Amino acid sequence: QVCHALAYIHGEGIVHCDLKPDNIIITRDGRIVLVDFGLAARFGARLDSEEIESAGLMAGSTYYMAPERIRGEAFDARADLYSLGVMLYQVLTGQLPFQMRDRAKVLYAHLHADPLPVQEIVPDVHPMLARVVGQLLAKDPAARPGHAFVVREALGRMAPTTLSEVDLPTPRAYLYNPRLIGRDAVFGRLERRLEDARLGEG
Repeated sequence: QVCHALAYIHGEGIVHCDLKPDNIIITRDGRIVLVDFGLAARFGARLDSEEIESAGLMAGSTYYMAPERIRGEAFDARADLYSLGVMLYQVLTGQLPFQMRDRAKVLYAHLHADPLPVQEIVPDVHPMLARVVGQLLAKDPAARPGHAFVVREALGRMAPTTLSEVDLPTPRAYLYNPRLIGRDAVFGRLERRLEDARLGEG
């Protein structure tokens, strides 16, 4: 159900930006509701550090934040899918991928460290489930599943849902902006010129 909700908002060009257990409500009839869209952004957006700090994001959601958001890069639906991977990891293992108390260490780990594989904590985990979690937690967004429905279908093959989808809205299709290729030399020269200027030599 979380995957379906994500697929819908992503189809509208919206990234939740603060996906975590606190922002998922289960109704009495067993339906999932995503809440708190206070940080929601359009595809390709950036959230600067002041915006993040003023919303309390770093304090409350550091454990679920995708690497590209930590770096301040433009991000898309795959940032939410990373957060989904963190939550799945937590549900399966009973712990977060990175649960140090020091916020800076958690952020560094999201950028550079690999979490302990799920199967090392839960040896009898379904191999496909462990693989899906590993893909969702990839540092490079391009290495993650590209759509929440891909995750939903993988989960559905292991544990079919009993939820009726008759009244659920159909998500729109969407595409990601491609990366720029072949500009490394140009950017390298630009960076050297900027460094020269910073040192007063250009």
